[in-house]
Order: sequence, then C-alpha cells, then structure tokens
Amino acid sequence: MLLSTEAIILKSISYGDSSIISTILTKDFGKVSIIAKGIKKNKSTNRVLLEPINIVNINYYFKKNRRTQILKNIDLSVNLSKIRKNLDDLNIALILVDTINNTLQEYEDNNLIFRLCKSTLTMINAKKTKRELLLSFFLLHLYIQLGYMPNFERCNNCQIEVTSINLNLVKEDLLCKKCNSGTAITINNKQLLGLKRISETHIKDIRKLDINKEDNNIINKFLYKYGSVF
Repeated sequence: MLLSTEAIILKSISYGDSSIISTILTKDFGKVSIIAKGIKKNKSTNRVLLEPINIVNINYYFKKNRRTQILKNIDLSVNLSKIRKNLDDLNIALILVDTINNTLQEYEDNNLIFRLCKSTLTMINAKKTKRELLLSFFLLHLYIQLGYMPNFERCNNCQIEVTSINLNLVKEDLLCKKCNSGTAITINNKQLLGLKRISETHIKDIRKLDINKEDNNIINKFLYKYGSVF
C-alpha cells in the first residue's frame, strides 16, 4: 500500500553502504520507521532531506507486518534553513525531535503532537519569540497530550500544597522540601508561576510572557529531566 503524508524527521542513521533508515513523525500515521534504499548513491538532494528536524512530504510503501517501511519519494514541505544557521536554535530544535522520538511508540497516532512540533519548529525558524520559552511550551503541552502532565501544586508523597517543588532524581518523584532527600532539581515559587502561565498561554501569544532567561533555563531543565524519569 502506498501512503502519502507530511512528516518530521526525528532521527536518521546509515544502513549499509548506500541506504538510510529514518524515524519520522507523520501527520496521519504516527511515528514510523522508513528505509531510503540506495539514497546515498543518488546525486540528488533527497539525502539532505532526511536530516533531523526537516519537515517533508513523503510517499512510502506500507506493509502491516513489516517493521521498516520503504520510502518512495520525498520533498521539502517547510523550509527551516534559518534554524541551521544558529547553533542555539538548532540545539533546541534537536531537543524537540529527540524528546518525541524517545517518548512516542511506533504508530501511536496523535495529530496534535505533530501539529505541536511543526508549529514550534516553524516559530523557532521565524524567530518570533525566545527559543527557551518555545521549548517550555512544547514540553509542557507534549506531556499534556501524552497524559502525564505533572501536578505542580502538591507533593506526591504527603499531598501538601507547595510553593516550590523538587524533582527527586533517585525516587523519581515530585516532592516538597520536607519529603525530599538526595539529588533533586528544584523550582521555586516564581518559576512555578511561570510554568502555570506557560501552560495557560496559546503558542501565538507566548512572546507576551515576561520570564527571565535564568528562570526559563531552570524550568526547561526541570521539564526535560521530568520527561526522562516518568
């Protein structure tokens, strides 16, 4: 069966002397693994399109019992060339696609996650707002879509309301100051309020938020680590 869809390249690796296997997030069919046979011998620009973060249109041959599907055609859908000219922008964009690759199961169909990733990458490329805020927005709303949005208002152990919260890296839990012991990432009351404001803001309005870079970096460290332990 030949399928056509828009897709975001999450990861690509060489396979043999001439082929590339890519993990992609498709608009219509979830996360899919495809192989581009012989593409490294092709002098066309198709090989470049399989680099991570690219947003492309693809046709591929699908067989239900086959783990890796076969690419037929690929062309560019959205030009993200500005991201690749700025190392900080590129690092943020790679965090986005790496997080999706590590959290989504194959064929887990979630069009909202595709739209979230595409919108965030497009805004980073257009430099419409601070990349750190966009990363916070992306991570928070990804967790919402995946169904494990953190509860920042109470300690998971004693259930007391908190003004700061600790992500305990040993117990892998969100704990208050009293319940926490050992290595943890802490976000204070100001940063908690920032998280709440980010979660309640539409991506088009995220630029209006006034969160300083230091607080935003701590928020992102907390969110990224949260996704890796839960």
